[in-house]
Amino acid sequence: MNKLRFVLDTNVFLVSLAPNFRLHWIFEFLIDGHFDICVSTEILNEYQEIISSRYGLDKTKRFKKVFEENES
Repeated sequence: MNKLRFVLDTNVFLVSLAPNFRLHWIFEFLIDGHFDICVSTEILNEYQEIISSRYGLDKTKRFKKVFEENES
């Protein structure tokens, strides 16, 4: 079965990182490999920049690992 592929708005992605927000399931599903996210290099860099500035280096490393694991 093919995984669902989608583009995720930066603001939605940012909110999905917070465990206490209702959209956190999106990030968890991404980590668990339930679906694939389609991003350009520019969007990926934007995600990384925002996460780094708001959450610090540890969260940025986790984020980067998720995308590296999901590369096709």
